[in-house]
Parts: sequence; C-alpha cells; structure tokens
Amino acid sequence: MKYRIIQHGQDGNLCFIPGGKEVANPSELLLNGRLKTLLERVAPIFDWVILDSPPLLPAGTMQACWPTMLMV
Repeated sequence: MKYRIIQHGQDGNLCFIPGGKEVANPSELLLNGRLKTLLERVAPIFDWVILDSPPLLPAGTMQACWPTMLMV
C-alpha cells in the first residue's frame, strides 16, 4: 500500500490511521476539503472506511457532506 499514514493491525486485516494532534476547531478538519480528499483516495482500496470520532456536527450537516455515509 502506498500510503505511509496507514498503519496495519497485528493480523493484517485491519488498517487504521491514528489520530493526530488535538486542534482548537475540530469541525474545520471536516469542512476544509482534506478529509473528503482522503476518503476519496482510500475508498477504492478498502471495503469499509469507518470514522471513529465524537459528534462534531448535527447529523443533517454530516449527511449533506457525505450522502453515502452510514452513521451509527
């Protein structure tokens, strides 16, 4: 895999990107376009892409950003 930020779990079937530094405005990270670019790049590689984060925006806003997102 050509992405250096992607880490591999012990069994090799789980890959993850560890969290970075804490930022003052987390919603900015979602709305600046870089997350969308990352998801577009990794989507063809993986069957599932799971984002684990605390709720940052109302559900309707998130659905508008990524209409194919399944929110749990």
